[in-house]
Amino acid sequence: MESSKQDKKTLDSMGDLVYLEEMDDGLQEGVRVGQLEGREFGARKGFEVGQEVGFYLGVSLLWLSLLQRQPSPAKNPARAIKHFRDVCRLIHQFPLTNDHSVDFLAQLDKIRAKARLALVSVGSNQRPSASKPAHSKITY
Repeated sequence: MESSKQDKKTLDSMGDLVYLEEMDDGLQEGVRVGQLEGREFGARKGFEVGQEVGFYLGVSLLWLSLLQRQPSPAKNPARAIKHFRDVCRLIHQFPLTNDHSVDFLAQLDKIRAKARLALVSVGSNQRPSASKPAHSKITY
């Protein structure tokens, strides 16, 4: 009888050991898969942010070119030029590396706000968007 109790304790200990090993294996696999998914997610979001910032830079450079022509399409071209130059300046200050000490979301919000202000200064009431084209059909 005592031998069966001893065997049962041994089996319970072995079961606990197997359980702990499987739990450790599962944890390691979860970390590995999480790192892969995190890299993929980070790359996708990084591309989206880069696309958006590039869009704002392109729009700003286009408007700067248009505003320097005579007659200017803006009511106050000097103010509009200043706003679009500010957008360009903010974009050039935007980090290109993954520096954890920099709050890039706050900088991106500043770029978005300044881009909206710049577009209002030239009479555009559309919100700038890199994901949705302003015109669904373009004819050539």
